[in-house]
Amino acid sequence: MATCVDCHSTEGNPHSVVRVLEYNAPTYTKNISQTCARCHDNQELMASYGIVEKVYESYMRSFHGKAMQLDTELVQLDKATCTNCHGVHDIKSVQDPTSR
Repeated sequence: MATCVDCHSTEGNPHSVVRVLEYNAPTYTKNISQTCARCHDNQELMASYGIVEKVYESYMRSFHGKAMQLDTELVQLDKATCTNCHGVHDIKSVQDPTSR
């Protein structure tokens, strides 16, 4: 399971946590998909949880992923990222009936 530093740190430790609104923060809107990809693009890790889909690839091929790549920084803030649909601190398994 992910911990705070997995998403909020640039170096994976509590001493490198970056404010969410900082442009280089892993949790800044334009960086969310790459942050989620740290784990979700790791096929071995995903297989250990029974997730066989290539989640990051799928997002980047979607309308939202393409729009995120094409637009300027200001417009990117309006695009759907992983957390828009899956939540932030309340992410649940897709099998959980209370999952978004």
